[in-house]
Amino acid sequence: MTGLAPIPIPLNQRLHEVRVRYVPLAMFATTALVAAMLWRDTVSPAMLVGEVASERASVNSPSAATLQHLRVKRLDRVKAGDVMAELMPSDPRQSLDALQNELSLLRIKADAANEIESLKSTQDRMALDYERLRVDWMSEKVALVLADAKARKATMDLEISRGLVTDPAQSQRYLQEAELALASAEAEKKERKDLVDSLGGRLAELQLMAQSSTAAKGNPLARTLALLETRLRDLEQSLSLITLRAPMDGIVTSILHHAGENVKAIDPLIVITATQPENIVGYLRQPLLVEPVVGQAVEVRSHDRERRAGEAVITRVGAHFEPIINPALHPATTAEVGVPVEISLPSNLRLRPGELVNLVIKPLAPQNL
Repeated sequence: MTGLAPIPIPLNQRLHEVRVRYVPLAMFATTALVAAMLWRDTVSPAMLVGEVASERASVNSPSAATLQHLRVKRLDRVKAGDVMAELMPSDPRQSLDALQNELSLLRIKADAANEIESLKSTQDRMALDYERLRVDWMSEKVALVLADAKARKATMDLEISRGLVTDPAQSQRYLQEAELALASAEAEKKERKDLVDSLGGRLAELQLMAQSSTAAKGNPLARTLALLETRLRDLEQSLSLITLRAPMDGIVTSILHHAGENVKAIDPLIVITATQPENIVGYLRQPLLVEPVVGQAVEVRSHDRERRAGEAVITRVGAHFEPIINPALHPATTAEVGVPVEISLPSNLRLRPGELVNLVIKPLAPQNL
């Protein structure tokens, strides 16, 4: 019985044995390795989510006014100094009425001074006449400023009426009323201006003689008039058309008010965002998994299809917890706080302002003893 040859095993039987015994083990090992690599590189949860930040500027109204013209649209590219909007200051009637009342009181004082019998000098009377004429001139100047404000408001109302897209018959009626109001305001403005110019010419004739009078020196009426003239000049400057310009280069990302709307002082009108990012900002929530340190390495992972990654470093760390007010970084409805961390931009990633990225803070290298 010795020396018997082993029974030959067919090749297909050997392949079947390899396929049943070894291939599953190899496939399991390969799958586990690939899953571990994918988990490490793309699927593993990030420590925090960061937002690519850029410079942002808000164009605000310097005073209460009406937005007359809006020169830009959303997503327009602008440069520093470009005209963004034009504002018409609010109705100055209250300030002008108060100034007009003060001038009326001055006119009464001037009339009473003219009746004083002790003033017998011709030059003294001429000085008082000059001051009375200044009161009348300033009163008409105030009325002119008010007429000019009415004319500008009528012009804005006419532009709004032309833009109406309601019933044609009603729109035509509003348009005709606005045109009549503008014509009336322009006519009143012209009459007031002619009267102011006429009184100004008479004032120039009396000025030299009045200044040489002893009554003009130390006259409280003249001092009060000088203060009111200063107030009137300041009021005229505040009523001029306000032009708002872009403070920086960028893109218009938000328009908060539109033409025809009334705005308050320091109300934001337009938001401009720079086209180039500056850094990445994230918030470390409690409990802190790591203690961030300036200069510590950070892996930045993009949210695009390719799941690109880049290396960056922490540039600044906040000193205390702050509320997370950005809904993209904190989508929950309850309030939450975190330590703000500023991170540099990876050199190999092209990121856009406002883009969200995953951040993994790497442990510090052991110090050499």
